Amino acid sequence: MELGTFSIVMRFAIDLETKALEIYNNKENEEYENIIIQYKKRIKRLNRLIRENTTEMILEPIDDFKSDPFEFQDDSTDVKVIEDLLASFYNEAAIKIQFMDEVAEIFEDFVEIHKKNINT
Repeated sequence: MELGTFSIVMRFAIDLETKALEIYNNKENEEYENIIIQYKKRIKRLNRLIRENTTEMILEPIDDFKSDPFEFQDDSTDVKVIEDLLASFYNEAAIKIQFMDEVAEIFEDFVEIHKKNINT
C-alpha cells in the first residue's frame, strides 16, 4: 500500500501498533505488561495527533513510502522482530513527514522506545 498522505501514515501506524498489541496480549506473559501499557498509550497518542493535525493531513503529499516492508508476516512474530519493524517504520516515517516537525519528533521518540523494547 502507498503511504502517500499524513492521514494514511497515521492510520497505518495505528494498525501496526494495534496488531503488535494483539500479539503481545496473546503471549499472556507478565513480562510484557509494561510493553502492553506502552502500546495502549501510543495508540491513544496517535489518535490524538490525528485529531490535532487535521489541517496538515491534506496539504502535503508523501512520496515513495510503501507499507510492504513494515507488514507483519504472521501472528507468531518474535518480540525482537516486532520492535525492530516498528522502530524501522517510525524512523522512515519521521524522515518522510519532516514537514510536520512535532509529529516527526514524536516518531523519533517512538523509534527509541521500540529499540529499548528489543532488549526486554
